[in-house]
Amino acid sequence: FDLSLSDNSSLRSSVETIQEAEDASQVSQEQIALFQQQTLRAVSLLQGDENYFAVSDLWLWETERNVRHHRPQGMHGDYTSPLHHLMAAGSFIHTPSAAVFPRTAFVQVGMFNEILRFGEDTDLYIRLLIQGYQPVFTRETLVIRRKHGQGQAIETKNMDLRIDNRIATLRKYYPLIRQQISGLSQDEIIAQIYSQFATQCYRSQHFLKWMTLLKASTNHTSWWSLMPRLKHDFGFTARKISGLLQRWKATEPA
Repeated sequence: FDLSLSDNSSLRSSVETIQEAEDASQVSQEQIALFQQQTLRAVSLLQGDENYFAVSDLWLWETERNVRHHRPQGMHGDYTSPLHHLMAAGSFIHTPSAAVFPRTAFVQVGMFNEILRFGEDTDLYIRLLIQGYQPVFTRETLVIRRKHGQGQAIETKNMDLRIDNRIATLRKYYPLIRQQISGLSQDEIIAQIYSQFATQCYRSQHFLKWMTLLKASTNHTSWWSLMPRLKHDFGFTARKISGLLQRWKATEPA
C-alpha cells in the first residue's frame, strides 16, 4: 500500500516545519509527538481500502497577530454533496498539505493541473470524486497553515478571474456529475458561485462589488432565491456589531 502526501513532503519534514515554528506558535515537544501518532492513525485509516483519502483539521496561524485558530475541514451544510460544494464554493479542504492520498489515485486521475492559475486543488478533488474516491475527515489537527495577511487569491482584482475559472470548471465537469448533484442545473450553480463570491466582498467591505455580483447572480436565478444569502450576509454584520458591543461592555468601568 503506497501513500503520497499532496505537497510531496515526508512526515519528518512536516515535523521539522513545526519545530522551526515552535517558539512563535507554542507547539510543544509533546504536541509534536502527538502529531506523529495522529498522522500514523490518519494513514492507517486508508489501509486496505484505496478508494479513500484522509484529510486532517488544521491550525490557522495568523503570523501578524501570532494567534492560532482551529480550523475544521469538511463540506458545508448548505450543499447537497461534496461535488456540489466543490463546484459552487470551491474546495472544502483549506490546504492540500492536510491530505494524504493513495498513490494509485494519482495514477488514475493525474496530478495537479499546473495550467490553472486558480483552483488547482479543487480541480484535483473533483477528478478524484468522479473516479470514486471519497474523503475521510480524521478530525485530528495535523497541519499548521501560516497566514501572512490577505493573499493574492482573495484580492478583489483577482476575483473576476477566480469566478471565470470556477464557472469554466463547472461547465467542463457538469455533464459527468449532473446525476451526483441532485439534478441542480448549471444556472443554479452559477448563481451560487456569484453569490458565494458576493459574500466574500461583503465581509471585506467591498459593497459595490457585492451588489454587482448579486446582480450577476440574478441573471441565473430569481431575487427571491437570494434571500437566504442576503440574510446570511446581514447576519454577519449583526454578529460583528454584537461582538463589539459585548467587548465594549466588558471594558466599561464598574
